[in-house]
Amino acid sequence: MRRLAMAMGLALCLACGVESGRAAVAIDRVTATSPELEAMLTTAVGEALADSPDFAVGGGRFAGALRLVGWVSASDQGGRPSRPGAGGAGGARPAALFLYLELEVPAALRRHFDVPAITARAQLDGPVPSQAGLLAAATTALGVLALRFALAGGDAQAAMLLLRADDPELVLLALEWTRDHPSPLLADAVAEQVGNADLQVVRLALEVLTQVGDGRHASAVVRRVERWPALAREGYTTLAVLGGPDAVGFLRFAASNEDDLELQREAERALSAALVGTGERVASRPHGVDLPRVARGHRQ
Repeated sequence: MRRLAMAMGLALCLACGVESGRAAVAIDRVTATSPELEAMLTTAVGEALADSPDFAVGGGRFAGALRLVGWVSASDQGGRPSRPGAGGAGGARPAALFLYLELEVPAALRRHFDVPAITARAQLDGPVPSQAGLLAAATTALGVLALRFALAGGDAQAAMLLLRADDPELVLLALEWTRDHPSPLLADAVAEQVGNADLQVVRLALEVLTQVGDGRHASAVVRRVERWPALAREGYTTLAVLGGPDAVGFLRFAASNEDDLELQREAERALSAALVGTGERVASRPHGVDLPRVARGHRQ
């Protein structure tokens, strides 16, 4: 995942004792496949904390410091390595390594989480991590943790940044938050996820668009449904709510040309709903969809 630029502080008193308002963090322990890598990781995490706009290196003088654990793993599912060893059968080096940071949830936000600590990961720069690569990964992981805390605190800007993350899990998290806290300001970012390669993300984005989107976003839905007929049902439902010329034009063709009788009825119902909701907007100009071209390709 590319580095997320932090545009805000946490804006919450997550821990006491740091004059800048940054949350104090105490490095509890780090784990890696060798003492040398552990030393490099400890240094990298310390430097990332020192440069973080949201966290600061805490310790004994900060009684409320949040506990942080870090580890390097060849698994993208968060499995912790065992020492000693070089990871992989026969001593073979893994194709990729991931840095994980697990941070204690601040007391002020515990009601928003069902776990005592949350984890963020970042892929390292190769099977033999460099000091610079570890620092970059630690910085990215800390940024994700800060965004997750900010999201729990109700910061829509955090949702905006997470909606543009490369990690599908983070995008899903932001989509779920947007579903529960609908805001038209997030609509464009949600619409971008209709083109995501992860179908779970796409399905949730289509659902959330029915709450925050409008006719301007129908073109993105039309393009995705045209490429993936398996998403037709969800797509028709979303277009029925979005309305607009792109939605009406596509649904009109689908209602007349669907091979599947059940899907044809879905398209007819969606078309009726879109026509009721759009009114005069149906006659306006489509937003980026060549409807005759899309129609020719529909369900073929």
